[in-house]
Amino acid sequence: MDFKAILAKHGIENEAVIADLQTAIDTSNMIPKSRFNEVISQRNDLQATNTELENNLAKATANLGDIKVKLTSAKSESANAQEELKVYVDKRNELMLADWNKKSAVFDVKKGDANFEKFEKIKQKFKFADKDTPLTPEQVDNNLSHYRTYDEIGYFGSDNTNAPALPKGKSNNGNPVNKLDEIFPT
Repeated sequence: MDFKAILAKHGIENEAVIADLQTAIDTSNMIPKSRFNEVISQRNDLQATNTELENNLAKATANLGDIKVKLTSAKSESANAQEELKVYVDKRNELMLADWNKKSAVFDVKKGDANFEKFEKIKQKFKFADKDTPLTPEQVDNNLSHYRTYDEIGYFGSDNTNAPALPKGKSNNGNPVNKLDEIFPT
């Protein structure tokens, strides 16, 4: 039974009264039913969006935790790498200094010696440690570089070279004895 039939059954047939009652029923708390349904729909949409945002926030928080763990691990690895690098550099510097101390002995030539003037000519290219100031790693590296250059051109002579003697010539089958002879044939 519809609304008008119920009113007619009770003897109410006034169209104006029926229209007023229909309007009152359609407007709950003085809000039109269509607007009420629209607000409820918007509310449901906002609740769904809020739930989605809360889920995204939970995922982002979990990802942030993972990122913090990875960052802590990366910082730890970086600190370990820095420590290893420091140990390596210190050891390298120590070995370079020992090598330079050994090679710098060629400059300890007395004034009357035959090589004195030869070594005095190039001595200014090298830095030597004073009693108060030791050589820096850069100075040692520079000294070794200069030493290698002079050694390669044979300035120090065959007695002072630290390079191993390589056999020269060809083997029995006609091939060069070592790779240097292949690269630089005589």
